[in-house]
Amino acid sequence: MASFVDQFALNLRQGAPTLKRALSAEAISIQERNLKAALLRNWHSLPTLEAHPLPTIFAVDGSSAIRHLNNGWSVIIAQALAVGPEYEEPLVDVRFVRSSLSDDSLFRLSGLLMRSLELKVALTAALNARGGLLCLDGSLQTGIPHCLYPLDIPGERDLPLSVLETYLDLVKTCQERGIMLIALSKTSTASFFVEALVHMASAKQLETDVDLSSDPDRQALLSDAEVIFRWTSDPGYSTPLMLGVHGLGHRRAQLLQRPEAIATAFEGSKHLAPSLCLALLRRLQDSPATLAFHLRLRAGEESLRVDIPASLLGLPYTLSDFYLHWGTAGDALPALAPILASHGGPTVYHAAAYVADRLVRLTNRMVDGPYLAIMRQNLGQYIQYNRSQRRFS
Repeated sequence: MASFVDQFALNLRQGAPTLKRALSAEAISIQERNLKAALLRNWHSLPTLEAHPLPTIFAVDGSSAIRHLNNGWSVIIAQALAVGPEYEEPLVDVRFVRSSLSDDSLFRLSGLLMRSLELKVALTAALNARGGLLCLDGSLQTGIPHCLYPLDIPGERDLPLSVLETYLDLVKTCQERGIMLIALSKTSTASFFVEALVHMASAKQLETDVDLSSDPDRQALLSDAEVIFRWTSDPGYSTPLMLGVHGLGHRRAQLLQRPEAIATAFEGSKHLAPSLCLALLRRLQDSPATLAFHLRLRAGEESLRVDIPASLLGLPYTLSDFYLHWGTAGDALPALAPILASHGGPTVYHAAAYVADRLVRLTNRMVDGPYLAIMRQNLGQYIQYNRSQRRFS
């Protein structure tokens, strides 16, 4: 019988030094020592906040699944849910696409569909609320770049712009109705905090013409999650940063200087004329910057990433004002109180968000049971997964 365990152990021993370093609290090089010192200067203890009644809280989450059929097609199922006091708003969408579609396009379509549904149910919840807090799963800022490239799938070309439009409508509605929109990421691969610690030690902001994504040393840059894991353990939060055009990559210069070039890339879209595409990109230029920080709620827990539109905190910054801009520790305080009050432990990082996550999750039992049966019934065919998919069913 094949023995993989011995080979696994051998390979692990060979790679152990790298992993041990990533797990070590020791700052090994001079660069790491400088970075650790900068991090500790920008890691703040959680404040003791006065007890106040919790605001009305709505939470939104989504889930998606992909199944490959034995007729050369694939099915994408996406669903989202908004929950609140005596309130539930579910939304489901299904797409059938040829399995010849590249994996990149397939997973991008799946992600955009899910985000579209999340933003739609969030917008509906916001329109039914007045004041309070709306908690959205994931990051606000990291989704924006994906909306600036057409989706090369027939009939879906302008889906990214549709997602962008709903996002901008959501932020506008929250501002008009006095709702605090907070996005919580359970995990994060971002490095905006480390970039600021390294490149903004003596600067308040980096201008829009700076692009750290093209830095040749970027691959060696530690992630925010790694430095927080290694060099902090107590509850606390990082000094907030305002994210402007940070993360927009190759589309950044076009968005700021030639948005019509992006609009042209969407020519042939089914739902949006070029003039409407351009108007939407102008709205994005003037949209609020994103205040982002990392938060650890209890000692030893993983940190969360928190994103909030700057305008909802009374801050005047827009996406086009800068690349990165230091905020202050006090900028995070309006968000900290409701997050701290809703914390229920390592798993229940936020009570309402946890409920939404549990209710919306697309389990294999649901997809391969009721949903598969409904597809067979409605299509009048005995739909079956392909051989590769059936191995795991």
